[in-house]
Amino acid sequence: MPASSRCNLGNDNGTTGLSYFDQLTIRIMYPSDNRVAEYRGVTVVGTGEEVRLRNEWGALGALVAQVVRSPSWIVSRDNVRIVEQKTPDFAFKLDSPGTYAVRYMFNDARGRSFANAFTIRVLPPDRLRALKAGLVAARAVLF
Repeated sequence: MPASSRCNLGNDNGTTGLSYFDQLTIRIMYPSDNRVAEYRGVTVVGTGEEVRLRNEWGALGALVAQVVRSPSWIVSRDNVRIVEQKTPDFAFKLDSPGTYAVRYMFNDARGRSFANAFTIRVLPPDRLRALKAGLVAARAVLF
């Protein structure tokens, strides 16, 4: 047993409970009943900036190729499809300001379906700068 161990489990890491990856595995194997396709990334960008969104499980360290099947990102504006990508992560440059509807879907390795619908806002550079300046000013007041 390591010298740093504070319990008498006889394991090789001297900790109690589940490791980070054990917790991630449980999250993937036993999802909540409300199966939302979770992602990470920024959904308000400036004109011409690339939108980069990652599958949440992959961002947390899961081997996405083993747990995510049939991923699909569909981006549309005014009911016109702009782009569709069939990868766990999404990257695309949107050149026109406006609000874009996004639908992200995938199945897990056990065949369960996950879906999410949200928007991406693309702002002209001056509006994005003003928005960021307002956020910085608001933070200064809070802290």
